[in-house]
Amino acid sequence: MKQKPNTEDLAIDRRLENWGHCQRGKGGGSMLTRETRRVSPYGGQGYKCMTDVVCTLMREAASGPKGGPVTQSKLDFDDAATINAAWLILPTRQKLLLRDFYALGRPVNVICREMSIKHWPASHWQRELSAAQAAIQSLVEKNTERHE
Repeated sequence: MKQKPNTEDLAIDRRLENWGHCQRGKGGGSMLTRETRRVSPYGGQGYKCMTDVVCTLMREAASGPKGGPVTQSKLDFDDAATINAAWLILPTRQKLLLRDFYALGRPVNVICREMSIKHWPASHWQRELSAAQAAIQSLVEKNTERHE
């Protein structure tokens, strides 16, 4: 039987997703660095020549923001700065886990392999992620209490 997720966990998860989007610079129609590397004519298979890269960038700029799930207007940069200040003082293992998962958007199996977390059963990953989320949430709460 699956447990109902805690609403506090969902709140910190949404805040960390916002932080990750702000770290990546996602939204506003800009291409991610990872995307340009993946589709570059020198390393990727998406584009055949540099002219195609430039034309695609110009086409995206002319059409404006895509208006997908995250655009610049939906990002909360102040909250992202609060999360980032707490992230800076996290222990290294939790810092790397949150950065890889939220800011870099790396697959869970890759993060587990690099951090020596058992990928199966998923409870190992969930335990590590929950611990990192709880740690950053407590640091955020401490920082907000200190500044009030």
